[in-house]
Amino acid sequence: MTLQADRPQAIADRAGALVGTPFRLHGRNPDRGLDCIGLCAQCIGAAGVKADIPNGYGLRASDADRICRLMQHLGFRQISGPTASSVSEWRIGDILLTRPAPLQLHMLVHTAEGMVHAHAGLRRVVCTPGLPDGRILHLFRLMES
Repeated sequence: MTLQADRPQAIADRAGALVGTPFRLHGRNPDRGLDCIGLCAQCIGAAGVKADIPNGYGLRASDADRICRLMQHLGFRQISGPTASSVSEWRIGDILLTRPAPLQLHMLVHTAEGMVHAHAGLRRVVCTPGLPDGRILHLFRLMES
């Protein structure tokens, strides 16, 4: 069982372990491939949170509110505005929701090594240093219970 204080680290550790996993739209199984939501579901599961993650979306989706409601339901606190964009305030295991293009949403996991995310163009899960592409809409942090 994951201790409460270790849950954000468990999220980050799982993200790092999934680097190199193939990309697959609606992918939920690392053996077959993951998309950004599938990656986050795997990481959230590693923190001991059972998540029923939706599949009904396209590569181009703009319903950020739906993702916000889901993350809050899973026990994450939504952080918006300047704090979400301030790298110095990010913590290991935080999950970011970004808008890299006008009709596209993307989720990434913050780790000590960088941002882990399922990159559709590179066709795999990658870890990239620095800020994610696009506008940061929200940062989600697992609440302590």
